[in-house]
Amino acid sequence: MNKHLLYYLLILVSVLFTNCKEEDKLYITDEPGYTFETVETTDLSNGCKLYHIQEEKTPWNINVIEIDLTNPKNKLEVSLANEAVAWGTVVNKESLAHAIERRITQGEDIVAGINGDFFDMATGMQFVTTVHNGQVGSTGITPKPHSALMVDDQGVPYIGIADLHSSLLIGNKERVINSYNGSRLANYLVVYNSFLNNGNISGANPWGCEVLVELVDNGFVGVNKVHEYKVLEVDNVMDNVRTTITDPSTQLILSGHGTAREFIMNLVPNDIVKIENSFSGFANDINVKEVIGGWAQFVKEGVNNSIQSIVLEGTMGHEKQRHPRSCIGLNQDKTKFYMVAIEGRSDISKGMSLNEMAYFMMKKFNVWDALNFDGGGSSTLMYDDVTVNELSGGSQRATANSLLVLSK
Repeated sequence: MNKHLLYYLLILVSVLFTNCKEEDKLYITDEPGYTFETVETTDLSNGCKLYHIQEEKTPWNINVIEIDLTNPKNKLEVSLANEAVAWGTVVNKESLAHAIERRITQGEDIVAGINGDFFDMATGMQFVTTVHNGQVGSTGITPKPHSALMVDDQGVPYIGIADLHSSLLIGNKERVINSYNGSRLANYLVVYNSFLNNGNISGANPWGCEVLVELVDNGFVGVNKVHEYKVLEVDNVMDNVRTTITDPSTQLILSGHGTAREFIMNLVPNDIVKIENSFSGFANDINVKEVIGGWAQFVKEGVNNSIQSIVLEGTMGHEKQRHPRSCIGLNQDKTKFYMVAIEGRSDISKGMSLNEMAYFMMKKFNVWDALNFDGGGSSTLMYDDVTVNELSGGSQRATANSLLVLSK
């Protein structure tokens, strides 16, 4: 071969490999002898199963609860810590065991549960938008939208980016709602609702206007739509007397500062306003009833998405490291739902990277979509009132929220 031609071919090959994008590279290989063995299977209620899985080479110790979504008794539901949210200076956290005990005391039958979203360790403020029973609990504290599990009013689960857009409509005028149950900053419009753990008072400073409104719609069951509210009272007096919700099931407080105050201050009792909520890229005919956040949809449509999800959502700082992990996943036809706790930081289980977790979920259970929950010391998996996994911190950590499977 002509030496000049060979030289240019070598340059071409070098350029092609140099320009290969990170997300195009194979990230894990199916090594010989790299197996996940189910060492024990336990039948749970409503056709659900608990699998104890081990991989000796690394080693890994994994517990998985498989939920049968074809059984109408199984219902996925978000559990907010103490049925409230942390906000401002109000701290709110609850362990999974306490959440399950509380719900059992209320007469509910719990099949299984797993810890949920990432959160501020000091306050319990969750990172991502959270919805329970058709109402927004919190719009979260991260400026960039992250992945979440969304469940519609028919109990069908979806995993995708929870990019919530909320607006208040007064006549033909519209203003962005900056947050639900968050701190009211300069020129912010905030909605406060029944998930406040502050005596149903907003707690905002006196320098604004607050409007108490009541739901007009009948059969309120979801977020991804427009709802009408009737004005009950308007407080535009800048004093320390705050507006109070008297019926948490139907009422909200609209609280505005600066330009947001000017937008709502001329409302009067019996005026009708509308609140519109929508998730980007989510069909309007899907009525979202439950949302719980995570960080990284590491399997997307049957493909290992561990690299691209971090590109999209931003680095966690530990996605390539081995740690205890919690995650959820579902198969393509949404008949099976998986709650997973991977033990770590011990001699019997090293923990997983995001990429290894994607490999495991796809290889063992052929999941179509999967979402990473908070891990480390938060990682907790339970059925009934039994803790399944070995806790890396020795005891359950109080967290912002959890995901439960109820038997209805």
